Amino acid sequence: MDKRLIVVGTGMLAEQAQYYLGDLGGRSIDAFVLDPQYVCEDSFLGRPVLTLGEAQRRFAPATHEAFIAIGLMATAARKRWYDTLCGSGYALAIYVHPSAVVATNVAVQPGTMIQELVAVSPFARLGANVVLCVQAAVSHHTRVGDHSFFAPAARVAGAADIGERCFLGI
Repeated sequence: MDKRLIVVGTGMLAEQAQYYLGDLGGRSIDAFVLDPQYVCEDSFLGRPVLTLGEAQRRFAPATHEAFIAIGLMATAARKRWYDTLCGSGYALAIYVHPSAVVATNVAVQPGTMIQELVAVSPFARLGANVVLCVQAAVSHHTRVGDHSFFAPAARVAGAADIGERCFLGI
């Protein structure tokens, strides 16, 4: 059985995480988490907005996984949150939309979100904490580094090497 979730972020990607992981995926999201200086509201989507310290007290890694829902060009922040959450004992959730086509020999790493109509070809390698938005495509033998973000319809051809913390977009 899947653990309950805490989600980092309160922006549009966090709202999408609620839809994908919660509404479609059936996961329960108990709180949204922000750095203290960004907490300016008590709740988001009907759930509390907490600092990581408060989330750890209320929703421990033993009972909860985390998902990082900050994106676009914030790849350094995605990496920082990934390192912090993993160091705090949280496992990171994975989401693959049912309409995505991911080759069976591609391992989807922790913290990764693959949205609808994404194609990931055989022998591609996805790093951890990667976001592949709607209709993105990663072709054969391509390596995508950790904490990278593909905007909608972003595509890479075969045998490409995408480094860590890269943003590909329109």
